[in-house]
Amino acid sequence: MSLTILIALEVNDFDTWFNVFDASSDARTAAGIVATAYKNIDNPNTAHLIGTAPSRDSFIEFFSSPEMQERQKRAGVKAPPVVTFLAEV
Repeated sequence: MSLTILIALEVNDFDTWFNVFDASSDARTAAGIVATAYKNIDNPNTAHLIGTAPSRDSFIEFFSSPEMQERQKRAGVKAPPVVTFLAEV
């Protein structure tokens, strides 16, 4: 059973962030992660992701990898993202 994940990120520029996010789809697929991006209407430089991952450990491994850290820098992520793990009831 997969895990649902909510992520909130403050970014310098949403379009720049989204281009990097979009270009990373193969890496997410390889890790078994599916995510949809959303733009905060009230704060356009806040990105939200809703997605699934095979497990909490697999997500943390993917998200903390050096490649992912480099992507976040290129994308203009301003601070550590807020990640919430959800289990369906």
